[in-house]
Amino acid sequence: MLQWESPHELNAFRLLDANPAVGRFEEQPLVVNYVLDGIQHDHYPDVRVMVDGAQELWEVKTRADALDPETTRRTKLMTKGLPTFGYRYRMVIAEDLASAPRLTNALTLLQSGRADISIVERERLRRLLAQIQQVTWGDILDGALGARSKASACRLMLEGALRFDMGTRLKESTVIVVTNSGACRRSALA
Repeated sequence: MLQWESPHELNAFRLLDANPAVGRFEEQPLVVNYVLDGIQHDHYPDVRVMVDGAQELWEVKTRADALDPETTRRTKLMTKGLPTFGYRYRMVIAEDLASAPRLTNALTLLQSGRADISIVERERLRRLLAQIQQVTWGDILDGALGARSKASACRLMLEGALRFDMGTRLKESTVIVVTNSGACRRSALA
């Protein structure tokens, strides 16, 4: 179970959860002790993210808060110093997280794609998708992938077996393509 301190952090968690490149993430996972102007400080980054094999620490701030001079100085220090310890530091802007269509698309995938797909159904989908290589969202909504077409497609998108441009609004004409990761791969999503 995750806890968040703001709706902005919740948006970050939703976007991370819908991104198949993200292996895992956790809220306020550690404390970073640092010295700035001779004064010791403790910083609790909002999120630790494992993405494409790299570790990132995210701080989620509104655009106005990110421009605060103390926050700016801390961000520069973290960005420069944390790679030594194996972390990339990112200031993530809350308004960007909330922008449509990315968040709307993520919510659609998360709402419909939570249920697992049986092994038999995965094999059927693998064979079907190997033949067609792409399908439109409208075709999916019309049942192109079977009785649970939308749920199966959303699950496969969460796993990375199918993809579309998350930066554009998901609509009936949106083309969904089969990725190299394949449609039969099992995921750790629950």
